Amino acid sequence: RLVPGHSDLVGRGITRLQVAQRADGGFPFIRNESIFVTALAGIGLAGTSPRLTGRLLELADRIAKLQQPDGGWGYAVGVAQTDVDDTSVALEFLRAADSRRYRQEITAGLAYLRRIRGEDGGFPTFVPGAASEAAMTAAAANAIRPGDPEGTRTLRHALEFLAERQHSDGTFEPGWSRSRANAICRAVLAMRHAPHLDAPDVEALAGRFSARCSRYLLDTQNPDGGWGQLPGEVSDPISSAFSVTALSHVDHDDLTHDALSRGAHYLIGRQRSDGGFHCRPESVGPRPILFDVPILADLYPLLALGHLETAGLRIPPAAAPGTVHP
Repeated sequence: RLVPGHSDLVGRGITRLQVAQRADGGFPFIRNESIFVTALAGIGLAGTSPRLTGRLLELADRIAKLQQPDGGWGYAVGVAQTDVDDTSVALEFLRAADSRRYRQEITAGLAYLRRIRGEDGGFPTFVPGAASEAAMTAAAANAIRPGDPEGTRTLRHALEFLAERQHSDGTFEPGWSRSRANAICRAVLAMRHAPHLDAPDVEALAGRFSARCSRYLLDTQNPDGGWGQLPGEVSDPISSAFSVTALSHVDHDDLTHDALSRGAHYLIGRQRSDGGFHCRPESVGPRPILFDVPILADLYPLLALGHLETAGLRIPPAAAPGTVHP
């Protein structure tokens, strides 16, 4: 506004702000996360509802068409800024839907991730050269597959980065979620690649890494079976879903299985009659300010229950009040 010759640009910006203004007079951080939540829903449905093949391909075709020229994806339709988080989730979904059908899009997306990767083996959120983040690195690792030398090398460095950035209590630095279990969940899923890298040192590292995650989650589970965003806080479905997903993919002993059983019963007990969930906001942006994406409360529990099935874990019926779960 203060620079001469920009009145047209300022006018267009004011018009866009007016469109985004809410009835209460305030403005949201973003208007929606349509690409992210669609891809996340696709991953959840692909893992739990194989009969929805046709519908999944409709979703995947839409996501594929929204890929940007640089090979990445933004968080919503009309957003030109691509990022590691949305690109990684989109790639995961396209693989789950039909990796052959979307071979071109997957190849371009992986090239995007290679270009943005940091020299430390980690991944930033938006641009090359920015500081790498644990949750973004885990997201990218979940989108990459070992098999070719480049993919194997990238994964190895990403897993080493995650192990180095893990705190002694099993957690990571805060990212785009207030829930400490978010990064833990993503990182545990990424560590599933370790046995396929033909690198005994990385596999041993992954074992120690997962043990720290397990200890943190077992220590912070609430008496009602759920988990809060931070230790000691009230349980919520999203944080509990992150925790259940992570615990589904670590070594299981009686304590872990009991925690998973109580966590699954917590989630099922919070499900509404329409199948959905309600949860307080956990997404943050601009960090550390919370903003609400209500459908995430439905998507993360769906993913968690799907991971329980994939892991082949049998959760017994809920025990009567006052008794101990078998």
